[in-house]
Amino acid sequence: MTVRTQTRYPGAVVSDDAVGTLAWSDPDKAEAEDNDPATATGPGISEWLLCSGYGFNLPSDAEPLEALILPRGRTTSQGYAEIERIGGHVVASNGIGNLTVPRSSLGEIQDGDLIVTTVISLSNGNTTNGGPDEWTAAANTQVFLAEDLFGRHAVWYHRITDLASEPANYFFTHSSLGWRAALTNVFRNVDEATPFDVIGVASGGASTTHNLGSVTTVTPFALLCGSMASAVAPTDGTGMDLVQTSSAGAQSRFWTEERPSTGATGARSVTTGTDSLNVRRTFALRPARTNVVDDAVRIVVDGVVGDEDHAGAEPWGTSFATRELGPFDITSLTPTEVNEDLGCALAVDLADDVNAGVDAVPVRVTYETAVDITPTTTTLEAPNDTLEATFEVGGSACTMNNTRWQIATAPSASAIVYDSGVVVSSATSHVIGSGTPVVPWVAPLGDTTYYLRVTGTEDGTADPDGVGDPISGDSGWVEITTDWTLPTAPTGLAAVAVTEAP
Repeated sequence: MTVRTQTRYPGAVVSDDAVGTLAWSDPDKAEAEDNDPATATGPGISEWLLCSGYGFNLPSDAEPLEALILPRGRTTSQGYAEIERIGGHVVASNGIGNLTVPRSSLGEIQDGDLIVTTVISLSNGNTTNGGPDEWTAAANTQVFLAEDLFGRHAVWYHRITDLASEPANYFFTHSSLGWRAALTNVFRNVDEATPFDVIGVASGGASTTHNLGSVTTVTPFALLCGSMASAVAPTDGTGMDLVQTSSAGAQSRFWTEERPSTGATGARSVTTGTDSLNVRRTFALRPARTNVVDDAVRIVVDGVVGDEDHAGAEPWGTSFATRELGPFDITSLTPTEVNEDLGCALAVDLADDVNAGVDAVPVRVTYETAVDITPTTTTLEAPNDTLEATFEVGGSACTMNNTRWQIATAPSASAIVYDSGVVVSSATSHVIGSGTPVVPWVAPLGDTTYYLRVTGTEDGTADPDGVGDPISGDSGWVEITTDWTLPTAPTGLAAVAVTEAP
């Protein structure tokens, strides 16, 4: 058996509303690679781009192995939006009760904006805090500072979906007497599904050096945020942009920094002139996408979309590029099912009003098929006998353009007495001794059993299955005999030296 591939383009492509809501325009343009694509425009999830009619022609004895989907596409925009800080407000006190954040103090907010409030406290005894209705705590951690002294660092957030229905004030509760602050910031262009790229661990203590802690971002252009409350005013040494500060109650600070690259942000430290109780944390906001990513990529058999999915994780590029998605397991399919029923479907996730273009959706199938090389020579005759063989791939005759003919006194490579080497453009026959053999025929013996082995590689020009990739095969060792009669010399053979037997 030999492993082969076939790559085919679809004969029919349609937009199918079994998934998604955004229809593809001119879906049939994805049938051929010509830089004239089928298109879909966001925001949202596209319908299936459903491809069929690939016209594979696997041999009937083939064993299908796997399939790759090779979409060629591009987008009009690739990347992430820059997160903007729209406005903010700090409220702090030394006492107990609610912390009130007036909505009017937050700037020109609008639907889609994300409000993030960091509530930090330094208190005697255990403490709890709470946020407004419809707000979510991304983190809410109590930190032990010293005997009977505790800090708490909470990150509350809220997405504006209907500005007209928002209350005039947001209230944050705090259970214990002590210093506390609510540092509120409004951000735009934050990812809707996953607003936080990473949230660090809250820490605290009493010292002169205070490490905000390193976090590892996973999305380009995430916005790193750090906040802290301290009993003593800190000296800013974070390297970040200080956007909020308050001396009411505890000394509170809020910093931001855009991170174009992903990875560990590194420790960010500030200092205080004397040992100071403090609590601190870093986190990163995830920017909204301005690109196209795969939503689902599946194979289809007889019109039924399969469950196995190999959607790519990377955003599409702005130039046409072909990606290899898979492999899909097709070992359960018959050659007939591959030839007649195999197709594929893909859907994409489009941010904002970006455009996705699919120029072509070829599919590559890998399969095993038999390569039969059958020597037809059974008896060698002198002089310069012609060796012959037949070559078939999946039962169809083909020509091997590069062959090797070997004769041995036993079915073993260590017993070879003639080796033609690779013979270029040898069809189905070979004359012993022709060309420049690797091992010349040096010891012919009559009435002796020999073994013949033929190997070959077709270079793609014969192309019996329309693929063009090489076919390799091996006949194995096949028993033959000679009818040479000594002492007659088989004239014309290379380097022959015959001595008459006594």
